[in-house]
Amino acid sequence: MLEINLLPAEMRKTAPNPVQQLHRSPLVWMVVIGILGFWLFLQIGLMGANAKLANTNSEIQRLQPQQTRAQQLQKTIEDLKLRYTAFGQLTQGYLWAERLNLLSDLVPEVIWLRELVMDAKEGIVVQGTAIERDGKALASLGNYVQDLNTQPAFNSVFRRLEIDSIKRVMDERIELVEFLLVGEAVTPDDK
Repeated sequence: MLEINLLPAEMRKTAPNPVQQLHRSPLVWMVVIGILGFWLFLQIGLMGANAKLANTNSEIQRLQPQQTRAQQLQKTIEDLKLRYTAFGQLTQGYLWAERLNLLSDLVPEVIWLRELVMDAKEGIVVQGTAIERDGKALASLGNYVQDLNTQPAFNSVFRRLEIDSIKRVMDERIELVEFLLVGEAVTPDDK
């Protein structure tokens, strides 16, 4: 059977364009729903990750003071280890009584020692005062330092002892010379 459409061209029904009718297809709706579902899944995952990140950041902020304290303790421990090692090197196999006796036995009458400090970084620091008599305080101090530097028991532990500072002061009618002697500790590399 043959069909003939006798209607004028403008009144005839034409077959729908498949591209224009695509939105009516169930497959397209399934793809759109799938994309929306995937986007929603990603958004929920992103919210969860942001919540974890905020939690982690607050935990880091809470632990920050403890981390700072731990770093300070590590620095203190390293400093103490350095001092312990240096002191061990200073005291290893040496008689300190002999060195302290040298410090006191070689002191001239016009000089007295006020403070003796041994430090891992400085080695030895001696503070003292000399009474100025007839302009001989500086000469006495120079001789004292020279005598200490020539003693093998002393310079085997300390590098050359030197005068670091001198200060003249008046105490009522007496002129005094305050001094500071410094000597670095001998390291194993120096021996």
